[in-house]
Amino acid sequence: MPIDRMAILEKRECCRKKFNYPVNFEIKGNHVSGGCLSYDISLKGLRIYLSNFVAVGTQLNLQVNLGSRNFTEMVGQVVWLKRVPFSDRFLVGLKFIRLNSACQEDICGYIRL
Repeated sequence: MPIDRMAILEKRECCRKKFNYPVNFEIKGNHVSGGCLSYDISLKGLRIYLSNFVAVGTQLNLQVNLGSRNFTEMVGQVVWLKRVPFSDRFLVGLKFIRLNSACQEDICGYIRL
């Protein structure tokens, strides 16, 4: 059976760039907070590694160092997660639900580097 090349093309509407930096987070509603490592970033979202399970739909207050400011604050919502093989960690996909224009400019600047 032939491979459908169109089916394996990138479906994201925004470019992603590797972004391996610390992120501070607080889970909204229960005040659980901590730090984690990011995986990549785009204008629409962020992928992070977490040590604990977080349900899809959970909102997190995030503090991310994007270089031009000490920390940029944003809110992300968990849209998917998967366990990292042979690990106790989860790779978590977040979409930004609150991102001001200064944050957008910082992310664009980082992605263009």
